[in-house]
Amino acid sequence: MMNAMRLLTFACSTALFVSASFGQDEAAAALPEGFQIIKLEHVPAADVAASLAQLMHGSDNLKIVPQTLSNSLLIVAPDQDLGPLRDLVGLLDSKPAAIDLDVTILQAAATDDAEAQAIGLSGDSEVVMKNIAALEKAGTVQVLERLHLTTLDNQLAKLEVGKTEAVARGRTFGGPPTREGYGARNLSSATAFAGRSRR
Repeated sequence: MMNAMRLLTFACSTALFVSASFGQDEAAAALPEGFQIIKLEHVPAADVAASLAQLMHGSDNLKIVPQTLSNSLLIVAPDQDLGPLRDLVGLLDSKPAAIDLDVTILQAAATDDAEAQAIGLSGDSEVVMKNIAALEKAGTVQVLERLHLTTLDNQLAKLEVGKTEAVARGRTFGGPPTREGYGARNLSSATAFAGRSRR
C-alpha cells in the first residue's frame, strides 16, 4: 500500500533588477580630507565592509569601518581612491530582486521522488502546472491549497497552511492548582528557498 505524499510546486518569476541608491551623510561635509561616509540602503554595512576588505587586502592606506546603527561605512583613503570606492559601494549596495512564487500543495499517491517525476511533477513550472491540472481532472492527485507568495532573491520563504491544533507541552502539580502548558503545531507547513533561475 502506497503512502500519501504531499508535494509542493513553485513557479518563479523574477522582478527587474533595481540598481542601488545611496546617499552621503549630511555631516560628511565637515569630514577631514581623505574621509568619506557612505550610507547604505539595502545591504548590511558589515557585509560590504568585509567584501571590500578582501578586495583591498594589503592596502595600508585604506581603512573601512562599518557603522551598524546607521548602516554606514566610514572610509579613509587617498582622495583619488574615494570616487572609485564610492562607485563600487553603490554596485554592492544593490536591492535584491523580488521573487513571485505560485505555490500548489497537493496530495498524491507516490512512494518516492522517482514516482513523482514519472507522473509529471518535475520539470519546468509551466509544464508541471499543466500536468497537475490534468492529474487533478483524472483524480490522480488532490490539490489542497493554491497560494501566492512574494519574497526576496536568495532568501528563505516560509508558509503554513492547514489546521493548527493545541499541543500539551508540560504539566505542573502541587502547590497552586494544576497548570498545563500549551503550544501549537501546524499540520502542514513548508519552507522554500527562493532564487532566480540561472540560465
